[in-house]
Amino acid sequence: MASLLKRLSLRTPTVVSPPQAVTNVQTGANHLLAFPTTTAAPTKAVATLEKALDDFYFLLFDTPYSPKGAATPKTTATPSATATTLNPNPSSKTDRTPHPTTTTATTAAPLPPVSFTLVNLIVQEDIDLFQPLLLILAHLNFEHRKLVAILFNHFYRHHEVFRDHVLTKTILLDFLVSGYSPGQRAICINCHHILYECIKKDKRLVAWLLQSKHLLAFFQQHCVSDDFEVQSKAFTIFAALFKLYTKTSATHVKNNHEAYFDLYNTVLKQGNYVVQVQFLKLLGDLLVERKWRKVMVLYVNRKENLMVIMKMLKHKSVNIQVEAFHVFKIFVANPEKDDRVEHVFSSNIKKLIKLMKKFLNEKVQQDDELFEERKTVLETLQQIKAEKDMQEEAEVVKEEKEDAVGLVPLPIAPR
Repeated sequence: MASLLKRLSLRTPTVVSPPQAVTNVQTGANHLLAFPTTTAAPTKAVATLEKALDDFYFLLFDTPYSPKGAATPKTTATPSATATTLNPNPSSKTDRTPHPTTTTATTAAPLPPVSFTLVNLIVQEDIDLFQPLLLILAHLNFEHRKLVAILFNHFYRHHEVFRDHVLTKTILLDFLVSGYSPGQRAICINCHHILYECIKKDKRLVAWLLQSKHLLAFFQQHCVSDDFEVQSKAFTIFAALFKLYTKTSATHVKNNHEAYFDLYNTVLKQGNYVVQVQFLKLLGDLLVERKWRKVMVLYVNRKENLMVIMKMLKHKSVNIQVEAFHVFKIFVANPEKDDRVEHVFSSNIKKLIKLMKKFLNEKVQQDDELFEERKTVLETLQQIKAEKDMQEEAEVVKEEKEDAVGLVPLPIAPR
């Protein structure tokens, strides 16, 4: 590793023109496409492409690429600043929820002219630069894989025309998602950084992913992977699909709610501890979102969903119990329960009350909010039991009256 850093730090960038920089990278990537494995690729061809990437970076930022991340571009611009420049008639307000770590700069320096020149070469002249570059990503060393992600994200973040261009490249998008597969472990982190940037910046990509075959792969493979790093990164993408653009995701889930609920229940029943905690917490967060209200109504009026959550309440893990409780309280609070859901509550009401009386006793002593929520749930369950008892008593009285009316008095013989 030390020798690699030394070699990178001693490499002197070459000043080339924008067309030449794009051509050099494209040619180098296409050359390596001919070699199916990293061991088969000539070392010289790899070094040539890495040098071309260094020159491209230097041309774009006028700063040598630093493996340690010490050098930063001289000029940067926020997405909001460049959106006005590239699109004089911006579209209406999107439904994206701001990312909690996002900050907006009051003033931003304009992008260097070369950035627009390069993106025009890639888009307007339809030079297929990043697709072959990503397909041979495994041939590059760790730092140059990271450099490819830096370059891609720069254009995607600051140029709307590049975002439109990427959406037409289905192979490129398919490959990014495949980065979470077991055979792509070496490039998973790079594909993740690119895909996450794409999702944050454009809800059209979110809509595409929600409707694609890849969503099923996230449910059944990527988010339940045995590799913790892959699993955690895949779940970050999965959660972002639903939370960043709540209106878009809610509409899609509402139109396909049966399939989604079945997939979600399968993961909750079969996933390991980490998966169960993550999926339960995400579910609890989504169901209380204002734009997810119609989905929430559909979810809490489904008997199968309640049965899964009730089982999770008795899990041996306290964390899973807590997250399951936050979903269960929504079922309890629903004033217009479906008949099948109402039957489940009525059939298990005594057990549920007994469970809630001692539920998370140690946890609620340290959390006032959780204590009040448990108290409210318990009171609601007791009210359901009282109503059930009154209904049963009324039915008994009614039956006794009906039996009394049906009795025929026996004739009494005279003495």
